[in-house]
Amino acid sequence: MIRCLRRLTFLKFGTKRRILPLFLLIIIYISLTNFYHDKISELCCPQNEDFMLVASKNNTIIDLKNRKPKVKKSSNTFLKYSSSDDWIEVEGSGRDLFIYSAYYDERQRPAVVRVISIAKRMSKKFSCQVWTTNGNKYDGKVVIKMIRENWGLKYSAAFLICKNFKLKQGEVAEAITITIQKNASSETRMKIKHFPSIGYEGNFSVCVKPFHYEYNRAVWLVEFIELHRILGVRKFFFYNHTVGEELEKALQYYIKEGLVEVFQ
Repeated sequence: MIRCLRRLTFLKFGTKRRILPLFLLIIIYISLTNFYHDKISELCCPQNEDFMLVASKNNTIIDLKNRKPKVKKSSNTFLKYSSSDDWIEVEGSGRDLFIYSAYYDERQRPAVVRVISIAKRMSKKFSCQVWTTNGNKYDGKVVIKMIRENWGLKYSAAFLICKNFKLKQGEVAEAITITIQKNASSETRMKIKHFPSIGYEGNFSVCVKPFHYEYNRAVWLVEFIELHRILGVRKFFFYNHTVGEELEKALQYYIKEGLVEVFQ
């Protein structure tokens, strides 16, 4: 009996001797991990109430906390863009509205100027002024049509439509200004692009957002494709993240027909 107790005591003590170093190693590992994690966080992800983006480039830390977006400034001359990354913050908007490009839209009467923009969902009211090639200016009314994406984001893509301006016979709209108040002045004028009418060609494509979550509504897909074929679409581009078996069969059918191209 005494021998058994001694043996049991030795086993317990031996087990403790083995567990103790392992326990110490775990503590040291956790401490080192937390230490390096904090150091990396200081370099890569600084804690700040304001949004800050830090990037490493040529061993330089770039702080974008107070950095403004790329915004074109202009004098009283029309802006002409040579690149596709020039956004203009509308003066006085408080970063509520950014505009990108303007187009003269004659598909409806009277014609309107359609501006591609990014706007806050609860945006302020704006006014527009259309400038002609002979220097005249006409006030218009702004309607913002948000392109809803159902994500509840602060900003959304939008069409800013300038309407109710009345040009004289023979005048050509050349530039547009967007202001926060009617009759307010703005130095930022955006060039209006015109597209000549070329008639109906019946040869255009549709790009569709990715399928995901094992999307399998094959009947809806067929309806979508066939309706747009009637409207003149000749090619469809789909992005496949995950689809179901029935939808995969429908896609393969249209691929063989040469109507659909799928990107995985």
